[in-house]
Amino acid sequence: MQLTGTDKERIDQAIAFAKAHRTEEYNHEKFVNLYKEAGVPYTEAAEKFCREWCGVLERVKLYPDSPNVVGDDGSELLIDIDFSFQIITYADDLKYWYDPDYTEGDDCDEIAKVVREKYGIETVPVASGGYYYPDKIWICPDGRLVAILPDDGPWHQRIYDNLYEFLYKELEDDFSAGKIEMVLDEKRIEGTLDERIATVVEFAKLHGGFHHCRLFADFYNRAPLDLSKLTAEQNLSDDAAAALVLEILQDNTPDYWNETTLPEIIQFVEE
Repeated sequence: MQLTGTDKERIDQAIAFAKAHRTEEYNHEKFVNLYKEAGVPYTEAAEKFCREWCGVLERVKLYPDSPNVVGDDGSELLIDIDFSFQIITYADDLKYWYDPDYTEGDDCDEIAKVVREKYGIETVPVASGGYYYPDKIWICPDGRLVAILPDDGPWHQRIYDNLYEFLYKELEDDFSAGKIEMVLDEKRIEGTLDERIATVVEFAKLHGGFHHCRLFADFYNRAPLDLSKLTAEQNLSDDAAAALVLEILQDNTPDYWNETTLPEIIQFVEE
């Protein structure tokens, strides 16, 4: 989806798109059991947060309007904006960020201790995320969020009324995204060059062709390769598609590399 308007308008459009194409539905029993296993209260505020945001932002990719990186060979590359978000889904992670005794002697025990003393034991961890360096995020009983960048220590707390406010702060100052995509399926590619190319062709066939696929090579693997040579053709045989994939890989191999760059990841996206 193309994003237009001011930074805030683009962020709002991106969130609306992500909510409309969430990759996982909220499973109440799963979260109840998760928090119970961790020994962390699954508060009403935490439940509301997880219910609203589960599967919304975890597999989002944001791209700028124009190339934003220059490769070592001088080529201009379009890489995704370094934003990530994850709702906590492991009991150890919940306990790690909640219980100071669990992390005694660890840098985290001071953070957990300060959060507990300042905001109370009903303030619980729910997620991590942000631009470039992800914050750890706790939610208070009144729904406010406490965000702390672990490297900054416990004294650099930022309070937000909701996740929208957090996203505006994280993205608005340097937000130049022109496009959002949701990764619906992904495969890491292994083997020889020929085996990898065969995997790429098989994956694309499974998802109706290359039109909604993104292919990444080991040379600057956050920049999707231009697949227009493939999408411009119709009814390609497997051999013809494989030959074009090889040609694209060769075109994107730096002159100073001794061998053709290998395909590493292929994704099927909603755009």
